[in-house]
Amino acid sequence: MKARQEIARGGFSPEDVAYLTSVLEDVWKDVQSNGLSKYQDESAQRERIAIIIVALASRGEDRTDFKAAVLRQFMNGG
Repeated sequence: MKARQEIARGGFSPEDVAYLTSVLEDVWKDVQSNGLSKYQDESAQRERIAIIIVALASRGEDRTDFKAAVLRQFMNGG
């Protein structure tokens, strides 16, 4: 829940919030399928993904590679 709230209070339009929330869910599924969610607090991991999403979206990251950029930054400890 905190992860979604992080995105919602990022100052984005409702359409952007919907898109960014879907990216959060997609990236989270990838993290879970790689078994990474077993080793740390899941809520904290989701919140970290949301913070990365907000940061990249605020910088105007291109949607074409957005999900991959979020996942890459998360995997690199961003």
